[in-house]
Amino acid sequence: MELMATILIWTALIVGAAALIRWVFVTRPRNELNEADVYIQRLNAEAAQHQLDDARKADELRRATTERTLAAQRAARERSGRPEVPTTRGPGISASRTSAEAAPSDPTAFGRRTAVDPTAAPSASNADYQAVLELVRRGQHIAAIKKVRQDTGISLTEAKQFIDSLAGK
Repeated sequence: MELMATILIWTALIVGAAALIRWVFVTRPRNELNEADVYIQRLNAEAAQHQLDDARKADELRRATTERTLAAQRAARERSGRPEVPTTRGPGISASRTSAEAAPSDPTAFGRRTAVDPTAAPSASNADYQAVLELVRRGQHIAAIKKVRQDTGISLTEAKQFIDSLAGK
């Protein structure tokens, strides 16, 4: 009797599993989406929309920041009275450089506050230049690069090359 009950239970399990497998692979409609599939599609669509919104916001912020930076640079150049030399910085970004920024390796052209004759020798009257020289003498090259960039607005590479030329590297 016990054997018969075990065989009957196993038979019922096998028949039930076969019916489930048949329904999954044959009977279930394939074109209709179940609730889980619909939910996942909706979540994916919302995530894609959020990504597009975030990208638009980032572009607007980048554009506004660039405009404010360029306006501040123009205002600083107008206050200093230095002539501008047009150039481009990076892919598609146009900016203007002052005559001092046009030749960053020329120590006589250093300094934001005063227009310096590029043919003149460096003088003690250029406090910015003297401050940078002192930083280089003390071996504080990073601070000197920061000072040059702050005073002139040149790129990091140009400022490093300038400091390296002062240090004799």
